[in-house]
Amino acid sequence: MTDDGQAPLRQLIRQRTRVLRGETLFMAGDQTDNSYFVVRCGSMMSMRVDSMGRKNINRFLMSGDYAGLESIGFKRHGCTVVALEDTEVCEISCRLDPAQVTLLYERFGKLLSEEQVNGLALYHTLAIQRVAAFLINLSARFKERGYSPSCFRLTMERKHIAQFLGLTAESVSRQLSQLRDFGMIAVDGRVVTLRDTAALGQVASGASARALAH
Repeated sequence: MTDDGQAPLRQLIRQRTRVLRGETLFMAGDQTDNSYFVVRCGSMMSMRVDSMGRKNINRFLMSGDYAGLESIGFKRHGCTVVALEDTEVCEISCRLDPAQVTLLYERFGKLLSEEQVNGLALYHTLAIQRVAAFLINLSARFKERGYSPSCFRLTMERKHIAQFLGLTAESVSRQLSQLRDFGMIAVDGRVVTLRDTAALGQVASGASARALAH
């Protein structure tokens, strides 16, 4: 992205900030002056609080992902963002020039689409479908960033995945074990290897994992 079509994006960067694992970048309700953040390296999770006061993870952020877009125009953050590992972010000044507005519209649209799809999945899919879809989505995101789409490390804990998918940590572990036993993935601690991406995609779409087992 460029500013006025000429100046590089780095001119919009206010500062780079290092957020250590477990530390908070910002909290819901914190005031902001129309700036937002881009994850430069590392990973984070975004959480919202529902009407019952429960924290729900709504996004996992990787390098290149944006944080704080929901605050633009409202002067306050609508979610809490926490580092899953030591992470570096760039704070971006929101000047709303034409090029930046176009990019922000695209980002807003993508975020809304992802949250809607995930919300529908929580109501209409089985646990094994949710876990399979989660792995397929991570694979695609790693590929977009130039990393291996078939072998990657989960920076989030099982309980975080469970919160995101609307499951229990035990259920997430159980579904991962089933997909492993069916020969579709291998799991070594937090490192996951996708052995049959096609079959995993079919499971995410509702096919029987047992019928597709090797």
